[in-house]
Amino acid sequence: MRRLLYIVKGTPEEIKAKTRLEYLKEEIEKGCISYGEIAELQSLAKYIEPSDVLLSDWAGVPEYNY
Repeated sequence: MRRLLYIVKGTPEEIKAKTRLEYLKEEIEKGCISYGEIAELQSLAKYIEPSDVLLSDWAGVPEYNY
């Protein structure tokens, strides 16, 4: 399990979303993400870093929006 070893900056909402995105990324990498978690990932798409291609792909973010 990864731990956030850096300080996440932003509003409490942004911090919560970034923390949750980190968890969802771990689930994708382990190959055990659920359909509910994919739906949650899609709802958090606006918080995904443009350089994070893995999460962007799984969230269904069009390539031109990276």
